[in-house]
Amino acid sequence: MNNSNIDKIVKQFGEKSILVIGDIMLDEFIFGNVERINPEAPVPILNVKKREIRLGAAANVANNIISLGGNCVLFGMTGDDRSAEKIIKLAKKQKISLYLIKDKNVPTIKKTRAIAQNQHLLRLDFEEKYEPNQVFLDALKELLVQQNFDAILVSDYAKGTITKEVMEILKQANKPIFVDPKPANKEFYEGVFLITPNLKEAKELAKIKEQETEKSSEEFLGKHLCELYSSNILITKSEKGMTLHEKNKEAFNIPTQAKEVYDVTGAGDTVISTLTLAYSCCADLKTSALLSNIAAGISVGKIGTSPVLKEELINELFRDESKIKSLEELKLLINDLKLKNKKIVFTNGCFDILHTGHTRLLNFAKKQGDILILGLNSDDSVKRLKGESRPINVQEKRAEILSNFPQINYITIFEQDTPLELVESLRPDIIVKGGDWKPENVVGNHVAEIRIFNTIEGESTTNIIKKVQEKSANN
Repeated sequence: MNNSNIDKIVKQFGEKSILVIGDIMLDEFIFGNVERINPEAPVPILNVKKREIRLGAAANVANNIISLGGNCVLFGMTGDDRSAEKIIKLAKKQKISLYLIKDKNVPTIKKTRAIAQNQHLLRLDFEEKYEPNQVFLDALKELLVQQNFDAILVSDYAKGTITKEVMEILKQANKPIFVDPKPANKEFYEGVFLITPNLKEAKELAKIKEQETEKSSEEFLGKHLCELYSSNILITKSEKGMTLHEKNKEAFNIPTQAKEVYDVTGAGDTVISTLTLAYSCCADLKTSALLSNIAAGISVGKIGTSPVLKEELINELFRDESKIKSLEELKLLINDLKLKNKKIVFTNGCFDILHTGHTRLLNFAKKQGDILILGLNSDDSVKRLKGESRPINVQEKRAEILSNFPQINYITIFEQDTPLELVESLRPDIIVKGGDWKPENVVGNHVAEIRIFNTIEGESTTNIIKKVQEKSANN
């Protein structure tokens, strides 16, 4: 796989427009800790720390397309209620073009998940099936005439939005149709361009019974589905990766790209979003599938329905392992790490000429939590704090040297005299400072717990420079 060519494809995402149609849901996540069992019944007690609402199902697909830099219109049904209002608000924030048909008689679908220590405890579903009416069908026909989409993406959760009539209208548009399927609606998919079932769904779509073991091989399954639906098939297999079955071609196996799996929620949405965009940019199906596999590897490393960003995909393509990050990059990383219950530690300084005081401070700081972030004063900031003769080493060299310290996870350079903006943006759990500071005087003490490291007497860059100057003068 030529990553430079794929990079060009990703950068064309912004030129493409996708119609996303399907079941629109609101995802609610309740995060907390479980420390005891309910005395009233043998169930865990979740001490709630945070609640979040996110776009789910077809809305999450649209969110992925926008986050990847593409353009889309999200078309579907909701109720006429507060959950619909929240979806509209979230879609507007994400700059998703939303075309909703509201049904006052049916509530908006909502899924509420309770999560403790990265483990799903419970999911509550609030739903009733939709029935697309004539208003819905007429609006869909009009939209397809008015706008020229590069592809159509069907996100089917079998909640009623996708019907045989809806699929016939979509097929008449003569655009490539990509379907994330539900076996309950298998009769609707014949003749679409590509279907992306997981392995369990693939067996159900193939109408293979459990006892028919001779027909259960993946090679037979993929070939059979291609013939049955006259479509290309991409079977996703969780930790085993995915297999692309193109009509009249050999199966193409793709191993997983995931480094650490935290949550598979929404991974299928990421796969089909990335694949549809890539194919729309004239990539072949193999390249599109490879790219979607990389995106899925990023997705399962997040908690909940979190879209993959274009920048994350490009960084993964070129494996940006640099510890040196911008504030915006760090905010994204830290938000995800906090959802994984990682304890974030922050310290800062000039770190001009390194000495044992620095290394011991870093060792102490790393022991206070899971992730250590170092805020490094810029050259201009050091000059204002230490005088025109400083720094001895420019910020790029200081950052490069520090990035080799295993204690440090991330480094970010800040221009201000104090790291207040950094601390308030990242909101670490702990701030570590040297022994010449009192906790009440540490910048950011209103945000995080302060822990003081007892510095080594006489160990400082200023003293080292002074000694060098004295020796030079004596010689």
